[in-house]
Amino acid sequence: YRGILYVGYKFDDEWSLNTEVEFEHGDESYLEFAYVDYLPKATDGKLGARAGLLLLPFGIINEQHEPILFHGVYRPWVENKLLPTTSRENGVGLFGSLVENKINYKLYYVTSWKYPGAAKAGNTMRNFRGKGSQTVSNEFATIGRVPYNINNKNMIGFSIYDGNINPDSSVANYKVNDARTSVRMISAFTKGEMYGIEYAALYHENRFSHVKRLNDTLSGAANTKFGKKQIGYYYEVAKDIGKYINSSWYIAPFFRYEFLDF
Repeated sequence: YRGILYVGYKFDDEWSLNTEVEFEHGDESYLEFAYVDYLPKATDGKLGARAGLLLLPFGIINEQHEPILFHGVYRPWVENKLLPTTSRENGVGLFGSLVENKINYKLYYVTSWKYPGAAKAGNTMRNFRGKGSQTVSNEFATIGRVPYNINNKNMIGFSIYDGNINPDSSVANYKVNDARTSVRMISAFTKGEMYGIEYAALYHENRFSHVKRLNDTLSGAANTKFGKKQIGYYYEVAKDIGKYINSSWYIAPFFRYEFLDF
């Protein structure tokens, strides 16, 4: 189903390269990320710079989007359709850790979402992903993520994405100089463990401006087009019961509830 090849190189104590190639479904191959990091000794981890094909730092799972970060086989639908995994774009960014590593921040400037295509429906953000190779660079976006580590088991955080939708030369009714649709994506989330119960929760909103301009280029019926606002949330709880059944294995039944409104 999926095979991953990671290749990295540490040039010295400040410069490093990280790349990942992914083979999926027997007939697809992707460059998942490829970037150079510069982390000066003088900043003591508080400020670094990054450039290349970057995984977008939003929500809980986009940057680390496979188990064991979440329970079950499939990713939460909110973080698959509204916060579309796996999203990556070309750009540059800053990152670092503050307050004795309690706050880890990332702030990127990247190529923005691409036009989704005339036949696409307004029930997913996945069609906006350019994956680095398909995005034109007429428009750029700013994205940031700040989690706060309450302790070594619990964190809370938020992320925000703000950018225009890149035009597509194949769409006759979408001109480069027209008023463009933009989208702001806002998430608040928490994850951790308390009293032996693992938990995760996320609330997310997508807010479109000039959404009529986008919808006018879509060929589907009105009820398949994009609304001004999309919202979604989920929560998940799990409990490791291995020790209760005399097993050294981690065995964690879980419950997840999700709500999506496109």
